[in-house]
Amino acid sequence: MSSGFVGRLQTFVGLAGVVALCVSASLVTGINPLEYAGPALNAALDKMRGKLSEPVPRWSERVDGLPVAAVVTSSTVVVVLNGAVEARRLGDGGQAWTRVVDWATPAGEVVVAGRSKGGGFEVLDAANGAVRWQDPKAANAWAYEDMLLSVSCPGDREGCTLRARDTRTGAGRWRLRIPGAVQRLAGHPDLDEAVDRHGMLPPSYPGRAPRLVGALADRRVTVVDTRAGRAVGSLSEGANTRVAMLGDRVLGITARPRENGGCRYAARGWNPSGAEVWRHSGFDFGTVSGSGCEQRSDPVAAGGVIAAVRPDDRPVLVAVRSGGDRWTGRAGESLLATDGQVAIVRGANGRRLTAISALNGAELWNRTASRQATVAVTGNAVMINDSDAGEIVAVSPTSGAVLQRWKSQATILGVGFTGAVFGNGRTVGYARW
Repeated sequence: MSSGFVGRLQTFVGLAGVVALCVSASLVTGINPLEYAGPALNAALDKMRGKLSEPVPRWSERVDGLPVAAVVTSSTVVVVLNGAVEARRLGDGGQAWTRVVDWATPAGEVVVAGRSKGGGFEVLDAANGAVRWQDPKAANAWAYEDMLLSVSCPGDREGCTLRARDTRTGAGRWRLRIPGAVQRLAGHPDLDEAVDRHGMLPPSYPGRAPRLVGALADRRVTVVDTRAGRAVGSLSEGANTRVAMLGDRVLGITARPRENGGCRYAARGWNPSGAEVWRHSGFDFGTVSGSGCEQRSDPVAAGGVIAAVRPDDRPVLVAVRSGGDRWTGRAGESLLATDGQVAIVRGANGRRLTAISALNGAELWNRTASRQATVAVTGNAVMINDSDAGEIVAVSPTSGAVLQRWKSQATILGVGFTGAVFGNGRTVGYARW
């Protein structure tokens, strides 16, 4: 039996004894000693969990809730929690500021945060938490690094006003009337959706505002040109039809049930003027999540490419603008992740990871990992979290050279230019490569 296991077992037995003693003291005196044992209890729990990684991160601290995602800014690590958001100093991990909110979206050097009940939002400085500007009346908001789109709906019959402002300063750019109550903004993945798709919050999120977005209201998507602030058309959307905005292209994807099972797919791409640029039949863009071929998700896309599966079960990267194939894999392979420059492909055997150029399909490097390993691609590192092997590896996106290897069972919450944010329970840490 290893000494590490014995130490953890002894810690557990000691903790159980402390709890029993606290219960007995509470029954005798009527005082709850656990109110005074919080720091000691937290320290014991941290010891049981062990270190975030080996080598140890630059710093590790307990945050005020369960972390959802993290972003590395120029001076802080912003951690989005369930019901709050807080920032830790990049140098030593000390708390810079914290705020109780229902939702939060980091956007460059600011954080957009608000409450679900009553609406409204504030734009906070990521360095010190100060309010730069706010809108207490907005029903919803979607932040990009350079533009914040918000919607106000005084009444369903009157429709809604979509408003664009500078994210950092709040300076107005344009307003547009949208018929109906706006429910979703096609072209903007929510933070939770971005985390689910990538396994962490990618450093490119939310990025700069695309040329086109789509305001969904009453099953109709109004296509909006974000540069001009005007509507350029509209498309209907239903359970089997998904309208997506990718850069300066509008995608219409349909998926209908086949009599013998499965779905019949079709997709078309239009430019801002409404002219059809390309179409594909049979390509599965990963938008279906229901047994009746209902579409509930946008396609996985980044940097001008979309991930899809052809009718012959071969994965493919499709160019958003032209609809042409950038790369086509073999049957049984699967595309795990891409940032639009590099894509990681899992082989049919489940253990071989191959990096390819998303620009021309050339193979860059390959390595092995367990079948359960998750991968996130950023411009600075490809992060491979292999829980079966108990390690996290950061490798160069272009050469595959190992930048750093950590022994760890932590999750990856976010990645910066020179390091990553790890999480385990309520403990987060910043590790550099």
